[in-house]
Amino acid sequence: GHVFAAGFLRLVDLGVMSARFVVAGSIVGVAFGWEEAVLVASAYYIIGMVSPFGMLGAREMGAAWMAGVMGLTATTGQSAKEIADSLTPLVLFITGTEAVVLLAGAAAGTAWLRPDRLLRKPPEETPVSEKTPSTPDESHSEPRTSVRGDASPTESTPD
Repeated sequence: GHVFAAGFLRLVDLGVMSARFVVAGSIVGVAFGWEEAVLVASAYYIIGMVSPFGMLGAREMGAAWMAGVMGLTATTGQSAKEIADSLTPLVLFITGTEAVVLLAGAAAGTAWLRPDRLLRKPPEETPVSEKTPSTPDESHSEPRTSVRGDASPTESTPD
């Protein structure tokens, strides 16, 4: 049940990512079919997951390169370099819109968490640590007693 649901959600995510490539392609002026969008979106997503260099730059270069290597040259008649050059504005546009959405989400999350509470000065009350000390006060020189009432073996009693 859970494995099927996780796999289904990954496929939905890939479909949404492919739709982003199709829509962004129409905005930027790159003719993109669903087959090409799924191919480039898969490369974009996988490179973003496994890239040790972070997400910025490696996904864009890898997706554009992968599109040329994996077969878009046969459908368009262009060389791999021409395809990579034409897809670079597309993947940069997708990364830019993703950055805008992530920054807006981060701002909303920051507003929700209200970090201004950490910057405000605490009230001028006595701190809790002074009200209830966790260690005995040194000014009291009474010997500690056990449950039976005799002096603790760690403290010496006066003679």
